[in-house]
Amino acid sequence: MTKYTQTFKQQFVDFYFDNRKNLPKTLKHFQLVRETVRRWIIKFKHSGYNGLAVLHHKQIYSSEFKFQVIQSILSGQFISEEVTLHFGLSNSGIVSQWLQTFEKRYKWLITETKRSPEYEA
Repeated sequence: MTKYTQTFKQQFVDFYFDNRKNLPKTLKHFQLVRETVRRWIIKFKHSGYNGLAVLHHKQIYSSEFKFQVIQSILSGQFISEEVTLHFGLSNSGIVSQWLQTFEKRYKWLITETKRSPEYEA
């Protein structure tokens, strides 16, 4: 179960914008920490209220999807915070886990790619 409901997140975001984006005032009013609400604000700006939705089931991602996400980061197309928004992921922590797993299993592939002459400019 999630700690904050979608309704609560919406109330937070509404208060934040109603108070001219005064984050310290909003944090104090709701007694929350900056990092948590920073993600809510970013998601709201990107996807509106739908970005604040609470998922009630564990999402299962295919290996192909995970590889596509990882590839978009390794190619420099996105940083992990941006990739979560682009691919509609709940948080960047899951992306970090995928990257760590990929680097452990395929470190040799990353090293070989960096040495390959066709990748040198």
